[in-house]
Amino acid sequence: MAKVKSAAAKKEQKKSKTVQRIVGILIAFVLVFGSAFFIYDLMLFVKTDNAYVQANSALLSSRVDGYVEKVFITEFDKVKKGQMLTVLDQEDFIQEVKRSENALKVSLANLEMSQFTFDRLSILYRDKIISEQDYVQAKSQYKAALSQVDEAKAALELAKLNLRYTLIHAPSDGQIARKSVEPGMNVSKGQALFGFVEGNQRWVVANIKETNLYKLRLGMQVKVYVDALDGKKFMGVISEIASATGSTFTLLPPDNSTGNFVKVIQFVPVRIELQNLTQNECDALQAGLSCTVKINYRQ
Repeated sequence: MAKVKSAAAKKEQKKSKTVQRIVGILIAFVLVFGSAFFIYDLMLFVKTDNAYVQANSALLSSRVDGYVEKVFITEFDKVKKGQMLTVLDQEDFIQEVKRSENALKVSLANLEMSQFTFDRLSILYRDKIISEQDYVQAKSQYKAALSQVDEAKAALELAKLNLRYTLIHAPSDGQIARKSVEPGMNVSKGQALFGFVEGNQRWVVANIKETNLYKLRLGMQVKVYVDALDGKKFMGVISEIASATGSTFTLLPPDNSTGNFVKVIQFVPVRIELQNLTQNECDALQAGLSCTVKINYRQ
């Protein structure tokens, strides 16, 4: 009986050692493979997660003072180029156009009378019937009438332009990211009413360490992985490399002339144009999303 137990124990011990060897081999394989992959990734790729999706965006503002009469869209609405977003009360601007039109009519009538008088006195002056003083005075009145007509025309064009400014349209296809206006509000010239993001173009700005910058050149292919889309991969190409580091234009740029110098690695913005994007992909890539870029600089 004891011999049977001893044989079973030896068999179990041998089995345990076999399992340990297999586990050891697997761990060694994983370590070797992981190290090889890390070295491969380090030697062939420039990689950073300090990168963000960018898009053309703008704060759409009013170009005249006025009361908001209607707002036609809500926040996050998609809009088309030229689509009406809001309209200001137009009554005052319509009245200003009418006043300018009446002023132009009066100026044209004055010009007609001044021209008739000047033409008549020019003939009399040529025949030496009137004095030079009367002729110069008529000429001055005619020139003043011309100037008044020009001013009246300019005032009318400005009044019509201000009337058009009461209608605020989308500058291109895109999406309203923020709405800061409601009917009945009194808005001022230059006041931001909408945050707008263009809908048909996206790119990535990656901040690359200065120590890796020499490895990059324009036209290199780039892989972009977007965090918000579960790491979905997009292809891009390096289109621009900034001529200054990101800290150059900060509000308080570093001053190393004081003697308290600590070397800090600088980052240079690199623009990556995303290629072959569909409209749905453009919509999914919101401005500001974080992403990871990977550049094979041996390509």
